[in-house]
Amino acid sequence: MSRAEDPAPFPTGWPKARYRATRRAMKALRLADHLLRRGLAYTPDDTTDELIRTAAEQTGHH
Repeated sequence: MSRAEDPAPFPTGWPKARYRATRRAMKALRLADHLLRRGLAYTPDDTTDELIRTAAEQTGHH
């Protein structure tokens, strides 16, 4: 497993909202990377909800 797939834990003491926002941003980056690497979408206009859902299923995200 690469470092990007298994990031170090977040520092203790952060508010829960900050943890959630950071996790959400990391998930969005992983999905965008998946779409770019496979040549499925290069701009936000290229993506559809169905394409994002399919990418999420392929990468194991909910």
